[in-house]
Amino acid sequence: MPFKQKARKTKEGSSSSAPARKDLATRFKAPFPIYTIAEGERYTRLAKCTFTGMYLLDPTFLQDTGILEKVQEYLKTLNFEIFSQLQIPENAKLSLELLTTVDWVDEDQMAINFRVDGEELTVGYDQMHEWLGFPKSLCAPKQKGWNASSVWEKLTGQSAFTPRNSGNKWIKDESILYLHKYLCYALFGRVEASKVQTRDLFILDCILQGKRVDVAGIILDTIYNASRHQGKVTFGIGSLAPILAHIARMPIPPYQPQPTDTFRHGKHELGTASAMKELRMHKRKDSGRAKHRSHVASSSHAEEEEDDVAGWRQVLGKVEALQQSQETLQATVLDMGHKLLTIQKNHERMERKWMKYFHHKNIEFTPSPPGSPEA
Repeated sequence: MPFKQKARKTKEGSSSSAPARKDLATRFKAPFPIYTIAEGERYTRLAKCTFTGMYLLDPTFLQDTGILEKVQEYLKTLNFEIFSQLQIPENAKLSLELLTTVDWVDEDQMAINFRVDGEELTVGYDQMHEWLGFPKSLCAPKQKGWNASSVWEKLTGQSAFTPRNSGNKWIKDESILYLHKYLCYALFGRVEASKVQTRDLFILDCILQGKRVDVAGIILDTIYNASRHQGKVTFGIGSLAPILAHIARMPIPPYQPQPTDTFRHGKHELGTASAMKELRMHKRKDSGRAKHRSHVASSSHAEEEEDDVAGWRQVLGKVEALQQSQETLQATVLDMGHKLLTIQKNHERMERKWMKYFHHKNIEFTPSPPGSPEA
């Protein structure tokens, strides 16, 4: 537990619960309290919380934990507080559609094209700046002498920082812990929100010092990493789809499960309008002939024969409509296959554009290795 303190022996040989070294808040003047064991029980519940099934920022939950004001203050520094009003659960359908259609407008313009709910949308950095108040300058570069270990020690009291083994459960400030989990879920595109990376510490350090961070650049970075591995929709990307759709001022449709069986779903339909029109014409002709024949001849055998013919025509009409539906479905599947092939061909071209953009803007970026949580 990060808040447990080792007991030491006094000169008389008895043990004491006093800390072995100076209080962390005294040493580093940390902007957070050092918790006792009783207070740490609530902290442990917070460290184990998950965003699955929750809204991104639930004021009631934050108010109950007593960190609402501090989280809002940090979000103002991050210039990201507007998304606290976006209480929209993730939508995997919208996310997958976004990831398979995202692309650059051109090499020089900082804007992306994507599709959400069948509508082609474009969002540029200027639009993000105008609608969401994102800063014009890029993310503050890491200054010479900036050390991740020193920031990690200030937040956790531990001197060694290794990205592979560092978890946010060691962060002693409740609000910073929750903020990191929230950013992993809503912005970084992580599958799980417990690991702490070097970039995370840099952003948290900027927030604690009151420095603005370019969130738009992180969003574009996250989209790039996710688009390189299409089909693997992570939690964070799941919330980026409605966020970007909100930026484009498009209402978010509620998620509705699609029917798995097309023919069962439309079993009471006859097919196309032309097939239904033809069937109605056959019915009128058969009805007119039956009435006329009843006045001319009284043969019951002839009437039964006409009824059989009319019944077979109805059956043939339904079969024809079903065949047309099958042909339409086959054409749709073929078209989807062509689109998927086009996406795969454009994948390499889009990756080159992203790398050229990062090089042009002097942004340090290292692609995530395959199989990592970020990938």
